[in-house]
Amino acid sequence: MSSFFVPKCRSPQRSVPLKLRFAIPETEVHVVTETVTHQDVLKAEPLVHAHLPRTPLYESPSLSKRLGCRFFLKHEDHLPTGAFKVRGGINFVGTLSDDERRTGIIGCTTGNHGQSLAFAGNKFGVKVVLVDRKSTRLNSSHTDISRMPSSA
Repeated sequence: MSSFFVPKCRSPQRSVPLKLRFAIPETEVHVVTETVTHQDVLKAEPLVHAHLPRTPLYESPSLSKRLGCRFFLKHEDHLPTGAFKVRGGINFVGTLSDDERRTGIIGCTTGNHGQSLAFAGNKFGVKVVLVDRKSTRLNSSHTDISRMPSSA
């Protein structure tokens, strides 16, 4: 029997065993859930900064003029996946135990969150499977990572 960790769910518990019979027969899935605190963000900062560039801030002359003040835009599109969610992926995958890393994770999205998990999985050598909500096909991000902007 295979086992995976799913990184996102709304529940106060840390790990909840769950069967996904429709997607992966005979697979035990642990849904990882937790509330993120300010302390968690501070604790994640060194790991995130070690693996991602700082996000640049650029002043927008047109918005500054229109608003009557200096207005800056934070360019999340400069991050490897083009979205801020890569920070969460780096922190989540980077803090998995050795057993969890060997087990791998499942992401139930192919959007920015899925890309962040795929990017982090590639960086830390963790198998990531992404489930496409529209077709319920399974995609292995470990092999599909080459299509992401982070690999270009």
